Amino acid sequence: MHITQQHNKAIIAFIFLLSCLFIVSCKQNESSKSTVLKYGTEFNPVRSFIGLEPINRNWKSHSKKFEHVNHPSLLRIDWYGETTFSGKVIKKPCYAYKSIFMDFGIIIWETDMYISSERFLIKRTNGNILRINKTLTYRYRYEPDNFYNVGWDYYYGTDSNEKVSRFISKQQADSILYSWGLSRSRL
Repeated sequence: MHITQQHNKAIIAFIFLLSCLFIVSCKQNESSKSTVLKYGTEFNPVRSFIGLEPINRNWKSHSKKFEHVNHPSLLRIDWYGETTFSGKVIKKPCYAYKSIFMDFGIIIWETDMYISSERFLIKRTNGNILRINKTLTYRYRYEPDNFYNVGWDYYYGTDSNEKVSRFISKQQADSILYSWGLSRSRL
């Protein structure tokens, strides 16, 4: 009978532990959702003041953990319209999506991504040719880190694993955007 009581106590302790883990998991999920809301459309007035594109109220968000040397618990939230990642070939340049990067619930930097209908042709090591749309990124850093200060930087290239990108000046970024028939809405 003594072994049965110990067994029952072990089962109760195990159920209690699982319940605690479930509650903590729910709280973290709620915290993640509130962070998405905090830096979603409610944050648009701050974006307008800085010169970033606002998040469209019809856009969807997708968040994922992101590994970064300087920010161990980086969370990336992408905001995008219905056609941005639909797999369709982009026929005309567009403002495609916004990415927000946070560390411990604090916004670190934010990017506005524009995609051109022009493509880079990249020859891979296996001989295959990869066609990747040209992209232009405006990035604003809210927090400094080991390499960057608070403020703007701009880069032109691709938003793929191939990483054919280079930093450019604001004048070059604005000129490229203009040549694509686009302009920043809040600058």
